[in-house]
Amino acid sequence: MLAHLAQQHCDTAGAEAYLADAQAYAQADPLGAARLMSARVNQFWARLDVTGMVPLCARVAELAAADAGATWPKGPIRLAAAQVLAGLPEGVASARALVTACAGHADGSAAELAEVFCWIGEHDTARALLEPEIDRARATDDVFLLAYALPRLAGLEWRTGRLHAAYQAAAEAVRIAEQVALPVLRAEALAVLALVEALLGEEPEALAHVEDARRLLPGEFREIEVRLRYATGIAAVVGARWHDAVTELERVRRAQRDGGIAEPGWLPVAAELAEAYAHLSDPQRSARRLRDLAGTGGAAARAASARVEGLLAGEPDLDEVFAAALARCDPAVVPLERARTLLSYGQRLRRARRRRDARVQLHAALRLFEALGAQGWARRCRTEIDATGRRPPEPGDRTVDRLTGQERLIALHVAEGLTNREIAARVFLSPKTVEYHLGNVYRKLRLRSRPELIRHLSGPPAAG
Repeated sequence: MLAHLAQQHCDTAGAEAYLADAQAYAQADPLGAARLMSARVNQFWARLDVTGMVPLCARVAELAAADAGATWPKGPIRLAAAQVLAGLPEGVASARALVTACAGHADGSAAELAEVFCWIGEHDTARALLEPEIDRARATDDVFLLAYALPRLAGLEWRTGRLHAAYQAAAEAVRIAEQVALPVLRAEALAVLALVEALLGEEPEALAHVEDARRLLPGEFREIEVRLRYATGIAAVVGARWHDAVTELERVRRAQRDGGIAEPGWLPVAAELAEAYAHLSDPQRSARRLRDLAGTGGAAARAASARVEGLLAGEPDLDEVFAAALARCDPAVVPLERARTLLSYGQRLRRARRRRDARVQLHAALRLFEALGAQGWARRCRTEIDATGRRPPEPGDRTVDRLTGQERLIALHVAEGLTNREIAARVFLSPKTVEYHLGNVYRKLRLRSRPELIRHLSGPPAAG
């Protein structure tokens, strides 16, 4: 949708002529002109020019409102999106006022608005918009809507720490994009999948998907290229390669700044950079990136900022600062941020030679990372526990991380309650092939039946 339409209007001269035609059409048919201009918005987003998007989106919304009998929410949704990206306070209020306007529109409006709520950290509202949209798309076999909505669902899931659900949505989006043969949609889905794999600690797979996406990508799609750099940077964060993380994430930060995008909405990069600089013993740059977040963001941004403050704190203040940081990390809301804060606390305690206290925090972090499937960070926890002089617990041999990507996806669909035939339709395989992969799942996880697998994958997350 957004990216696909942008591909059709990428050359600047043609796009300007297209916009002029739309303006001329405005007096006779304002809603028609608004729809034409909305396609022009896509080009601004493809090249990551939010500064140019805001006035154009305002004109689109104005024209849409001029047709009293029209019910087309996309115009005002795009204005709200542009305002939120630009850090304009009216964008949040506008987005909230548009929730009911999406009802009954099976055109991607709900998915587009849901993404705005992801940016502002109102995840329950995002889910309430996305899930019915995806259900409608499945019921009508609307593969184009699914290819558009599923990456947004994956974005919601990784932001809320539901990494396996994010993987499931992103992997399905890639498969659908392959089927409909739209390279830009596939590149977008691969960018989301690469980020989720980076968060899961599957760096080789993430980097392979980054390269796959780049081979598909026209040069003018800066927005997707920046997503790919973000995935690469996050892979470096998970692997504690701080210089590499800074290199990639500073490029993301500059691209967002140059495009007029405010922190921390679209790709939350300031807190990641602040943490990287703290680990590189550069407190001035770390504090500078924290100032980028001052007074902004939802629960995740506040939790990440508090964690970095703990990394920067003096030894006498460690317990007080990290206690305050953990108080900001509700495990039901930001479980991944809580696990990362526990890891950081344990690292600081070990370096302060408080090994017993460090182990308490590191074991809590390890349990939570493993429950979330974040095996990259779990490996770091084990390294830290080992450095305290105690042998860390061995990785579990019954986790989905032992499965291939195909096996994991099928196992997650089983946990969702789908039959083999329904799973086959989702993953574009035959029921027989699904049955074969499911047999491998049972063998690797040492399970005997479908109910056992559902119970195994639906267990409660570890507390931390």
